[in-house]
Amino acid sequence: MTLRKQLIVIGVLLFTLPLAVIRFAMQLEETLRESQKNAHLELTRYIVDILQPIWEQDVSSSPDALLLESIDRPIILDGYSEDWSQIPWSQIPPATQSAGNEPVTAFKLASRGQRLYLLLKLPDESIGYRQPGAAGQLYDQIRLTLHFPDNSTLEHLIFAEGPGQIRADNSLNAGLLFGVWQEIPEGSLLELSLPLPSGAHSISVEWEDVDRTSGYVFSRTLRPVIGSANNPAELVYLSDKLIKLTKSLTPEDSRLRLLTADRNLLLEVDRDLNRDLPQNTELWKSLVRRVLQFLVDSPEQSISPRSESDTSPRSHWENPGQTELASINTLYPLKTSDGKLTGWLSLEKRTPRVAAVANDALFSVISGVFALIIIVVTGLLGYASWLSWRIRTLKDDIVQSLDPENRFRYELHPSRLNDEVGDLSRNFALMMSRLKGYSDYMETFASKLTHECRTPLAIVTSSLQLAEQADSEEERREYLNRANTGARRISKLLTAMRQASQLEAIIQTQEKQEFNITAMLNDLHQGYSEVVYPCRLEAKLPEQQITLNASPDLLAQAIDKLIENARDFTPEGGIISLGLVRETRGWLLFVENEGPAIPEDKIQSLFEPFISERQSGDDELHLGLGLVIVRLVAEYHGGSALAQNLEGKVRFGIRIPD
Repeated sequence: MTLRKQLIVIGVLLFTLPLAVIRFAMQLEETLRESQKNAHLELTRYIVDILQPIWEQDVSSSPDALLLESIDRPIILDGYSEDWSQIPWSQIPPATQSAGNEPVTAFKLASRGQRLYLLLKLPDESIGYRQPGAAGQLYDQIRLTLHFPDNSTLEHLIFAEGPGQIRADNSLNAGLLFGVWQEIPEGSLLELSLPLPSGAHSISVEWEDVDRTSGYVFSRTLRPVIGSANNPAELVYLSDKLIKLTKSLTPEDSRLRLLTADRNLLLEVDRDLNRDLPQNTELWKSLVRRVLQFLVDSPEQSISPRSESDTSPRSHWENPGQTELASINTLYPLKTSDGKLTGWLSLEKRTPRVAAVANDALFSVISGVFALIIIVVTGLLGYASWLSWRIRTLKDDIVQSLDPENRFRYELHPSRLNDEVGDLSRNFALMMSRLKGYSDYMETFASKLTHECRTPLAIVTSSLQLAEQADSEEERREYLNRANTGARRISKLLTAMRQASQLEAIIQTQEKQEFNITAMLNDLHQGYSEVVYPCRLEAKLPEQQITLNASPDLLAQAIDKLIENARDFTPEGGIISLGLVRETRGWLLFVENEGPAIPEDKIQSLFEPFISERQSGDDELHLGLGLVIVRLVAEYHGGSALAQNLEGKVRFGIRIPD
């Protein structure tokens, strides 16, 4: 695919930028929601802190306490249970029930404001009613007692003179206690409503069951319905003061619920005004809103369940149905001073589901992005054509710089523009220049290699011929020794060529390690002192012990090459120095020697392969690979190789960065 086509594809992909804008809107919405959750949690904590003192006074922490269900509308006292359908029946715990097959009562409790409602189911088909004017008679009656924290009580004796309205013996509540005693197939129902004094914290209800045993013999049995006079049942209900304070603290557009520790409802204050939101009639905005609702709202649907032991506060979002509103719900624990859970406060607030998209400016941004994309795509096509022309021109120059025989015709002319393509052009020009130099060298290398091999090969051939014609064994042995010397020279030549091809790969396989370079250099100094004779080897090392992260084997090999090189160019009795000095950003490991200076025009090429300044008349074979090894070792350590002329000396070294 051409560059122009690639940029066309990029231009087409730019049309996905509106999705990036939508993604931004999603992130903005998520940020706003998280901020709203935190603010809602802080508001709930504030409400809990205000309600906590009164809550502790009103609500018991006992798990056996009776819950007074809070109802919104009054119950009609008619002796029937239809108004109680939302409240479940309760019975006394089995431990307090009578033994045998005696009847077990059931009851329902509720409260509205400062009134207590009670529904009793008495499983007795022979209720004894009170007969007016009959002295000393026995009859069924209910003993209802309210208990207060100061151990005082308020007792009600409730009876009936027949099915219908009940009577009560309590002068303090004359005219305030109402109820109906109604017979049913299973026995009878007693429906009561009485004042609930502030501070009443427990209740006991006992049933005096009177039954005829035979003739005029009656039995009277006291049956516990709710607790007993000595062990009343604790009540959980909200005082009028707490109810009024809760209503005043409920924010607009919110629903506040007070729950027991078991999540049973005690009180609900509903000020949720935003139940409906006008639908957006603009198709474009409605479509984007739906997309965001799908992307943003979907993950909130799955809420991890809360374990029973988890009493930490939690806020989460809920999206009921397909409405345009979302609910943020915070559940905050109500605890006693000693940390015991006594209830929960639930605060729910409704807000637009996509608050970020509610602003029309976002849709203006999306429209502007489409217009900008068209402009950008047009500019990209023009830029693609210009860039493609530059690259195609560079390609043609590279191809035309070689003739059909792959010989270099001329050098590339690098671009002057300071961009990536300009850098590529200059790098190609530099590479082609180096390749041309290398190619020129390789063209002469064959003749050099032939020259190097011709002499030892001629020695081998002539020596073998002369050995065949030798008159004596001594002459024949001398000629064979000459042939062996020539063969060894050829062998060294071939070995050096093979090592040159494997040199860089071998270096890259080495591993770095922490080691004491001062100790290693001292050992090398002692080891090479005899090798460089008749020259002298000095050490210029720091007094402290230096530790480096490097390859000791490679550094030792590089030092070997540098000392060998220094020995060959140092006059007899001259001094060779092995040293280590600190530089600004690392260390310089060097070898200095007395001797002739290096020509300035050849310093840069000394570290290239097959470059040697040795005279060609010696017996050793030199392919110029020693300093190449030094350069490769320096580059392996992230440094560089150094060659410089000093006063009367020559220095070669390796820079090792920290």
